[in-house]
Amino acid sequence: MTINFGDGTTIASGGSLGKILQVKQGELNGTFSSTSESFVNIGLSEAITPSSTSSKILVIAMLNFGSDNNGNRLLIRLVRTGDDNILVGTGSGSRTRASAQYATTDDGDMNNVNITHLDSPSTTSSTTYQVQCKVQSSSGTIKFGASGGDGNSFIEARTPQRIVLLEVGA
Repeated sequence: MTINFGDGTTIASGGSLGKILQVKQGELNGTFSSTSESFVNIGLSEAITPSSTSSKILVIAMLNFGSDNNGNRLLIRLVRTGDDNILVGTGSGSRTRASAQYATTDDGDMNNVNITHLDSPSTTSSTTYQVQCKVQSSSGTIKFGASGGDGNSFIEARTPQRIVLLEVGA
């Protein structure tokens, strides 16, 4: 059976429209720290090779991080091979284009940020998605997988970071 759409396109029975074609997962166990005031890779990335140029990639990232400098703003962004602007706000003046921002209030704090983005890479080449971060002031350290203070206590956690890529047939 073939389904005919009003715009002249069709899909055959058993086609891949809307189906999950493949799933990839990357993880960062342990911790990552940075004092960079420019975006740097945190070591959380995963590659996927879309089976069609019309495929969409659903990106889901789970991040846990803190800072040892109270009030220091931490900026996060999701990037794709060759494109640093796939999920960022609009730039205006000196404002940084980012996917998320967090300001710490205590070095024992750890924030959880979940990023979800449906991307259209329009390629069948291997494509890597990764997470980057930067700090407002290099006098503070951003730490993924632990609070900023990373105290050795039963109330201090160590957490994983994950990125999941799902190819969705279009």
